[in-house]
Amino acid sequence: TLVRPAGSTAWELSIDWDGVQLQARIDTAGAPDAATLIGSHSERRPSLTTRWNLLPVQGSLAIGVMPIPLEGALATIDYTNGFLEPGAGWLQCTGCGTLPDGQAIGFAVSDGHRHGDLQEHVVWVGDRVFPVGRVRVLIGGDVARDTWRLRSEKGDFELKFRPKTTDVDPVRRIVKGGVIQRVAGVFVGRVPTPSGEVTVRSIPGICEQHRRTV
Repeated sequence: TLVRPAGSTAWELSIDWDGVQLQARIDTAGAPDAATLIGSHSERRPSLTTRWNLLPVQGSLAIGVMPIPLEGALATIDYTNGFLEPGAGWLQCTGCGTLPDGQAIGFAVSDGHRHGDLQEHVVWVGDRVFPVGRVRVLIGGDVARDTWRLRSEKGDFELKFRPKTTDVDPVRRIVKGGVIQRVAGVFVGRVPTPSGEVTVRSIPGICEQHRRTV
């Protein structure tokens, strides 16, 4: 379950499933600003996505009998709502982690038909958030095993996403006539920032393929 009590700045996440036990508090206080994208489809169908990134995490995690420390852990949360058209589909890639110098970095990229012609191309560094130019997402025939490639039209944003779930089928969920396939993995490459280009090595993240079938 994921809840945000009235008046609180933090979400509370609780998981007890298949040997995974998690009790976490994910706080927006002191975190960078969220990025919000508002678009529309034909016939004035509105849609919205708000995304938080680099959120500090506190709590406990155990997989089986093995405790996993959460000190310094970061999280990203997004909220999407809208009246999507039949056949709408898009690719979504999100990552967050820390650079070798300890600086936090996060990014979110979408490519496809979710908010009309508008796309999500945002980078968070430390306590700052800023847009980057349009980024295209390319994948092979196997969403869960092939490398995903993210590249901006300027060529200054270029990442490869390497799936780590090579022996597990992607998660499939039917959501209001649609299918979502999610793959966990790591990003490598380079990302532009106001202070210069940053090299990304093994930043964890998730890539998703969304398809509305009706």
